[in-house]
Amino acid sequence: MELSSIPQTCRQSIMSNEMRRRTYLQIAGVGGIAAITGCSGTQPGTSGGSGNQQTETSSQTQTATATESPTPTEAPDPASFELDEIDFPSQVSVNEGFTPTISVTNTGDQAGSFSAPLYYRMVEEDWSETGEWEFGGIPPGETVTAEANEPWSFSYVGNYEFALGDFDGTASMRVIPKEIPYGDSYTNPDEIRLMVSSPEFKARYPRQVGDREDVVEAPEGKTFLFINVEAENASDEAQALPHYQSFHYLAGDREYEPDWDGYKDGRYEGGDVQPGVVRDGYLFYEVPEDVDRENPVIVWSEEYYYGRSTAFWGE
Repeated sequence: MELSSIPQTCRQSIMSNEMRRRTYLQIAGVGGIAAITGCSGTQPGTSGGSGNQQTETSSQTQTATATESPTPTEAPDPASFELDEIDFPSQVSVNEGFTPTISVTNTGDQAGSFSAPLYYRMVEEDWSETGEWEFGGIPPGETVTAEANEPWSFSYVGNYEFALGDFDGTASMRVIPKEIPYGDSYTNPDEIRLMVSSPEFKARYPRQVGDREDVVEAPEGKTFLFINVEAENASDEAQALPHYQSFHYLAGDREYEPDWDGYKDGRYEGGDVQPGVVRDGYLFYEVPEDVDRENPVIVWSEEYYYGRSTAFWGE
């Protein structure tokens, strides 16, 4: 798994908040951090003063007036921290920027400093650390909200979970495919900029065969759908442009792959290219004549080591 943008530092803002009982981390004074589960700081016991006393002699009884001993002052609870909230959006699109925040409350009676690593994973996979979140000094009873200092974004679709340090609480977020209007571009994880033009339905199309032009008719009950694809290597190293078969046409619950008529003139092809190189050309699909033409959708999708990246072009 890979985050496209994971900053390591955060900034703080103090705000009031109700405290909820969850898993705690306890600090002795403002010293080192020790992890405990399901409890707050323990409160030291107290000892009471002495009561009235009497002393007897052989001839008389003397009564001594008792004096109260001062009651020892109870030591304040050390700083103890509760995870208040891991605030991530419930759903974002691939490459959509957002700014996460995390809130921690000091439930103890003393001020203390707090920091902890943030972990993430795709559901049912191993946890990975994104970096340390610093909350600084937190006064007793106060809540500090740390915010990422720049937007985050994710390159791969899937369901993600986030956890802070040893706290039990987690946040969930779903990353969905990017929806793009025809004519707009999408940049994939390899830094290849992709653009798809509006589809066009045709019953026939011209084809150059040697030095003469031929006309291809759609089979009975069929029609052709044409799109134009442009791909640019926007990275600073050689990359493979997407294969033409990675662009599919969606119509309702049906999915169609591009057709191949054996001729390359003007057709889009992928392949290895140097930085800055652009390739464009047409793709066509043979589809039923009565296919729903109201909202044709073209989808590009590719599986990477860290996950799947997907984009939809539509009206």
